Parts: sequence; C-alpha cells; structure tokens
Amino acid sequence: FPVTISSLADDPEMTSLLHDFINGLTSRLSDIAAARESKDYERLKVLAHKLKGSAGMYGFPELSRQAALLESAAKAEDPQGIATILSNTHLVTSRIREGAATKPPPLTT
Repeated sequence: FPVTISSLADDPEMTSLLHDFINGLTSRLSDIAAARESKDYERLKVLAHKLKGSAGMYGFPELSRQAALLESAAKAEDPQGIATILSNTHLVTSRIREGAATKPPPLTT
C-alpha cells in the first residue's frame, strides 16, 4: 500500500480533525482486535462499519475499503478472512501515519 495522504489534507479547517482521526486509529484498531480475539463478531461488525464511514469522510478511501471488507468478514464470521483483512488494515493505517508525518499542515492566514 502506498503512503496515504487524506484528500482533505490541504483544507486548513480540517487539519485538527484529521490529526485527531489519525491519532485515534490506534485505539480503534485495538478495539477491533479485542473484538476479534473474543470472537465478538457483532461488535467487530459495528466497529468496522464505523471505521468504514469515518475513514471515507476523512478522505481515506483505501482504509474505508478495508473496513468494508472487515465488516463483511465479521458478518460471515470468517476468522481467517478477518485476520488477513486486519493485517492489511494495519498496513494501510501505518501508511496513513507516514503520509501525515510527511505532509506539513497547510498555512493559515
């Protein structure tokens, strides 16, 4: 997966919100991992659905796509699929963090 920068990164009004979203990814993925570990597929489905929507809203379509796949795998109660998709989701989020580190915030006047 390539380094990912939000499609909203050039919007000065979104800088703080994007920062909060990116910083919150670790917690979200921890919650998803806990649901996976406990085989709580219903909770996993809900968490993946929320991530899908918020990732799309914040301009991260690949993360949204991975979350949609995760939601589908949770609905199917597919532990192997969940593990594979969750691994990809972690890769995508690391590329988002790399993108955030390389993209300076926009100048405000």
